[in-house]
Order: sequence, then structure tokens, then C-alpha cells
Amino acid sequence: MTSPREAARVLVIDSTERILLIRGQDPSRPEIGTWWYAPGGGLEPGESHQEAASRELWEETGFRTEIKSDPIWEREVEFTFHGIDYLQRELYFLVRSHSFDPVPQVLSELEKVSLLEPKWWSFSELTELPDLIYPNAIRSEFETLVSLESKTLKRVE
Repeated sequence: MTSPREAARVLVIDSTERILLIRGQDPSRPEIGTWWYAPGGGLEPGESHQEAASRELWEETGFRTEIKSDPIWEREVEFTFHGIDYLQRELYFLVRSHSFDPVPQVLSELEKVSLLEPKWWSFSELTELPDLIYPNAIRSEFETLVSLESKTLKRVE
């Protein structure tokens, strides 16, 4: 049975036009390797997507900000993680920030073994990176992200 899940993720772009991503893994399936993704996660009961995005960003990176903007991307994805099948709807928020050293603040036991490292990436570094990145649109839309002014919600894969 597939578990539906609502999630919020944050595309953090710093003043030097780098994006912050986290390398992760499924500790129950190390054979599938690792991947990079935007900070974020599931909503808690009664929480809005903006509240979840702010909370998750602080928990996973130590960067505290209140997200009040509308999402810029929407993505629906099916995946299996730690033995559970999910159908996840993700809303992505854009945050511009200064560069900072990401340090996780609050992680569950599962997150402690599945979130491996945060890293800032430039566009040229991302284009040369052979690793998986979720969503794929981070690579193809990178240049648009750094100059984004639009509030239009875009569906991505």
C-alpha cells in the first residue's frame, strides 16, 4: 500500500549563485547508492507547507528563516524509502540567503543515517556532477532559479 505524503522543500540560493543540496541515502538499501536533494520534508499535523519548509530548513541546515512566499515548483513523486512506499506531493520554495556553513540541528534517528552531508553547488559543478539530483529540474532550471522573479507555480519532474 502506498502512503500519501505532503512535503515542503527549499531551494536555497546564496549571493554567489550556488544552491544548497543535501546528499542522502536509504540506509535500508545501501546498494542503490546516494543522491542529492533540496532540504525539506514531510508536513506535521496542522502545519502549512511554508511552516514545514521553514522548520525543515532549520532542522537540516541550521538556517532559520520564516518562509512567507508562494511555492515556485510543484512535484508529485512515487518512491520507496526505508521499506515504505510513498506518493509524495512536494511544494518547493525559493529562499535567497548569504552563504553559511550548514549544520543540522534536529534529526531523527533515521535522518542521522540517511542525511549524509550538505553542500553548496555552483551551476558548473552541477553540470559535471554524475550523481542523481532530485528533482531533475534543479539542473535544467538552475539558471532560471538564480534570476527568478516570477511567482508562477511550475510543475517539475
